[in-house]
Amino acid sequence: MKKIAGPLILTFFFFNYTNAFSQTTDLTNLNLDQLMNVEVTSAEKKPEKYFTTPAAIYVITAEDIARSTATSIPELLRMVPGVNVQRITSNTWTITIRGFNGLNGLGLNGSLFVNKVLVLIDGRAVYSPIYGGVYWDVQGVPLEDIERIEVIRGSGGTLYGANAVDGVINIITKRPKETQGGFVTATTGSQDRLSSTVQVGAKSGGWDYRAYGTGFRQDQGIEGSQVDDWEEGQGGFRAEKDKWNIQGDFYQGYIGQQTFVDTSTLSSLPQVNEQEEVRGWNLLSRYQDDDLSLQAYWDRTERYSIAFGYRLDTINLDYTQHLQLTDMHELVWGSGYNLDVEDDINTDITQITKPLETNQVFSSFLQDEMTLTDKLKFILGSKFEYNIFTHFEMEPNARLSYELNDTNFLWAAASRAVRTPSRFEEDGIYNLHDATPFPNLAGLEISGSDDLKSEKMLGYELGYRNKPTDNSLVDISTFYDQYSDLTTLTAGNFYINQGLVYLPFQYVNGMTARTYGLEVSAEDKIKEWWKVKGDYTLTKLNLNTIPSISNAPSLGTDIQGETPLNAAYLQSSFDLPKGFEFDQTLRYSDRTVENQVIAPPYLELDLRLGWTHKSWKVELVGQNLLQPRHRENALSTIAEEVQRGGYIKITKKF
Repeated sequence: MKKIAGPLILTFFFFNYTNAFSQTTDLTNLNLDQLMNVEVTSAEKKPEKYFTTPAAIYVITAEDIARSTATSIPELLRMVPGVNVQRITSNTWTITIRGFNGLNGLGLNGSLFVNKVLVLIDGRAVYSPIYGGVYWDVQGVPLEDIERIEVIRGSGGTLYGANAVDGVINIITKRPKETQGGFVTATTGSQDRLSSTVQVGAKSGGWDYRAYGTGFRQDQGIEGSQVDDWEEGQGGFRAEKDKWNIQGDFYQGYIGQQTFVDTSTLSSLPQVNEQEEVRGWNLLSRYQDDDLSLQAYWDRTERYSIAFGYRLDTINLDYTQHLQLTDMHELVWGSGYNLDVEDDINTDITQITKPLETNQVFSSFLQDEMTLTDKLKFILGSKFEYNIFTHFEMEPNARLSYELNDTNFLWAAASRAVRTPSRFEEDGIYNLHDATPFPNLAGLEISGSDDLKSEKMLGYELGYRNKPTDNSLVDISTFYDQYSDLTTLTAGNFYINQGLVYLPFQYVNGMTARTYGLEVSAEDKIKEWWKVKGDYTLTKLNLNTIPSISNAPSLGTDIQGETPLNAAYLQSSFDLPKGFEFDQTLRYSDRTVENQVIAPPYLELDLRLGWTHKSWKVELVGQNLLQPRHRENALSTIAEEVQRGGYIKITKKF
């Protein structure tokens, strides 16, 4: 098995040391009332106070990250209401917003590839247009560098375009001037054999910059038969001067997994173990002032395994401008261009049948915020896109907000969003020849379709925020969404080849759906040394196959059981004497069901004890402490049980 020679450690020249993490705006030192006035940008592509943002937004701050038990971004997202995080294997997660996974249920664009959530890292989209979804195993941003994560629940299509159907996750890293100095971390535990990060920040020639290197090796961490060990190294930099920013990252790793190669019965699915090779890099540059932003990036992604392989280069240009036309009209508009250049590597299991060297998307958006009175605002806008698969798309949005007073805020929204087909859904073939999960069937084939239309969603939202005191907040959101032209499968006729029976499937727009739910979050700083926060989510899905289009309803409708009906999160944080911190986190999830496989409901507890002394910090963390193991996903073929564990992390600042 290939290895990375130890954790990746980069050594850089540095010129001036200052105190580590000396921030101009330190979110960890703000009280709750001040945090409500922190500006967020994801909901309207312009600065807006969090409390008066007319959208279902949740902000994970630097303090939330520091006081969490998480070692990865997916684990951080567990604290967000309306976001369902399920760990499938040690290196694989499914992350949905408002409960909508992909539809084919066979591992491609199913639970592993959530295709209706757009994820951004400093403005760079990490959504894969090949298979549709996000590979969370290569989004290795050092948690210490994250300033905040803004999560928009509900359509983001007007500002972000296709595939931002159910929401947007925007990961924003700290500016280099806020990370001067340096640090080194080392983590070891029951799952993480060894993880370390080295970072240096300095100034030179008017530039603020930082550079980092991180690496880890993780053994099989999920109880079960999966071979899911995982190792990866990543390095990067960010530099900033005046209004200019340039940054980049590169990574390489090997991800353990199992792949179907042969089977004869449903109850026995022999697989082979393999190491999927991943590597890539990105380079981004941005000019930004108070009224405009011009951004360009180049992203390279490569993945190679027995099942499939590809190399994808993405070049993206984006321009956004903010104009105060009159006292009543505040305009945000922009244009974008995206070019995907791919090199697909066909395997015995997956093939791309129609070579396509380039895929271009042209887009523009316009949004007008109208101030009707001192307290009442109306927002109207739309995105306009052209792509090579479904051609012209329009994604309008209307929002109304009313600030009753300084402590009560109401908002409502109606929007339309689309998800365009992935490259695989258009031109791919997925073969399980001699490897089907059905007895007496020699081959199973899933093929793309040129006739696919975009999936469409009409969403309606209503929200309310209340600040009972300067140190407490209650946030309530409700939603009702209608989906049409959802992509599912239809079965063709059995055919016989050389005496063997084969069954073909094809992607079709053969399903409709309705989803509705309630999201409640609250937090209170009870004492100067005690803070409590929690949330509750109710999500209900109703899916219906259109019989005249799809004759395989169970391949789609089973997905409605993959989202728990009820979920809850509760965290209590104590600041103790002599530099100690004690954090307790309870997580509850209702049961999930797929293909009559049930993942039972679970309640889990995480504990963290931290101690800071001068430039040293030590953290002891226990995870999933209430039971030896539990299952978070009902995907029967690969999902395994998450087991109890823990780790120790040591940080030295300089």
